[in-house]
Amino acid sequence: MVSWVSDWAEKGGSLLNSLDNQVASFLKNDSTLSPPPVPQRKITPPTAVVKPSANNPSLTSEMKPAEIGATDAELLDFLNDPTPVEKEASAVTPVTSTGRSTLASFQPPKASPGQPQCVDPVTENRLLHNEVASLNQEIANLVKRNRRAEQESQFRMREVESLRVHVQSLQDRLKEVQRIRSASGDIGSNTQTVRKLESQVKKLTATLDQTKQALTESESKASETLKLVDISAGRIEQLQQEVSCAVRSLTAYKEKAAAVLADKEKVISDLRQQISGGPPTSPSTEDASAPDVAAVQAELQHLREETLSLRQEADKRLLAATEMEEQAFEEHASLRRTIGLLEQQLQREKELRNEADAEILDLQRRLGSEEQRVARVKTDLQSAEAELARMRRVLAEGGGGGGGSASASPVASSRNGAAASSADAEQILAMEARIRQLSDSLVTKQDALDATLAQNHNLKIRLDRLEAESDARLLTDGRSGATFPGGGSQLPQMSHGFARLHLIDTSLPSWVRSIVVSLDAFMIRLVAHLRRRPLIRLLLIVYLFLFHVWLFLGLFFLTPSPPPQ
Repeated sequence: MVSWVSDWAEKGGSLLNSLDNQVASFLKNDSTLSPPPVPQRKITPPTAVVKPSANNPSLTSEMKPAEIGATDAELLDFLNDPTPVEKEASAVTPVTSTGRSTLASFQPPKASPGQPQCVDPVTENRLLHNEVASLNQEIANLVKRNRRAEQESQFRMREVESLRVHVQSLQDRLKEVQRIRSASGDIGSNTQTVRKLESQVKKLTATLDQTKQALTESESKASETLKLVDISAGRIEQLQQEVSCAVRSLTAYKEKAAAVLADKEKVISDLRQQISGGPPTSPSTEDASAPDVAAVQAELQHLREETLSLRQEADKRLLAATEMEEQAFEEHASLRRTIGLLEQQLQREKELRNEADAEILDLQRRLGSEEQRVARVKTDLQSAEAELARMRRVLAEGGGGGGGSASASPVASSRNGAAASSADAEQILAMEARIRQLSDSLVTKQDALDATLAQNHNLKIRLDRLEAESDARLLTDGRSGATFPGGGSQLPQMSHGFARLHLIDTSLPSWVRSIVVSLDAFMIRLVAHLRRRPLIRLLLIVYLFLFHVWLFLGLFFLTPSPPPQ
């Protein structure tokens, strides 16, 4: 600032020097015609005379007449000096418009060669002082303009700083929007995980259908094996009846043969007694007893043959019965083995079904977590939309407020601001379109997720219904059990439990076995009920825990009451 003022002061001094040189040259040309008788003496340079008026222009109007006359005389002496002034005039800067106008008004008309010219030094000095005052006034105006320019530059700098802060805030919001876009990318990954979960649910439903088919096939095989067991039991009963009939007929034949042999021995002993101890028989009696003896012998022979044939037939029937019993036992053992294999297969299928249930529960939990993530993303999108609306309002307000300052700012800055606002508006529109697209895709994926959850819930309900039906069918089939002929009970048709595995070859009575089977069925129903209702299961566990704690405290910490005296 000081250098700028000093430059202007130097320019003013050079202007005064040029004016002095021009006036001196003009007066020198005039002094050749009529030189005034003024004594030559040394004077100070004109800048030393002009500087007080330049520093304080008001002093020129308050000067005394004596001082004005002295300065005029010194000025005339300086102007009459014949020293060259061309070197000083060459270093002078161009004159301003005001100086030129005053100089043009100051120059007098050229005098004719024959007419004498009179010059008023007081008027010239006054004109010079007026010119210096006008120059000082112009310098003051320039200083004021410089101050205004500095203030305006400071104001522009503050505006630039505020615009920088605004641009920084817009960049931060742009980063937030980019983060929201990355969150939208996370939404895409969430949709991919949802699709994967849907495919896993489809696979699990397919495996569940396969396990159901295998379960129905195993149940059909078990029913066929039970039918074969019933058929084999009927055949064993029929064979036992035939064996018992054969044994009864054999005992009857043995009794008859024993009676015949006893009669024969009796007859033989009677005949021997008669022959040995009786009187000699006559030929007529011998002739009469001979056919009786022959008949008895023939009957005896016939009885012997019949007993032999009966013994052979009884042996054959006994062999056939033993063979049939062995075959029945082998068939029974094979049926028990097949039943054990079927039970193992059913157990594996139940384990697979439980695993499928666990996987379905896991998928439901994962779907719930995905729903929560989708809800969080929805809230983020809503906050982003609110932020975009706020940014739009801020940009609109900035555009309205920037219209007043655009007249004072340069054209280039206004163009840059308009281009930046248009770019921000385009970016905001693109972000709004992207957010609308993301919201539409999110709504469609939410609908698909709700449909998948509804389908999964329906499948779960159907699975529980089928389990209940299968349990009821197995329990009803287990109650209608036949008995083997030997006294053992038939294998009950229950899907699980311990009764059918260990009650076949036991010597328990039927009423004890029925109690055990009923208790087993009741426990199975209770376990199924507790498995399907977790709240009741939790309450039962809490009740049992509190009951045992109370019992423990009562047994170990309560002192017994003393007996009455």
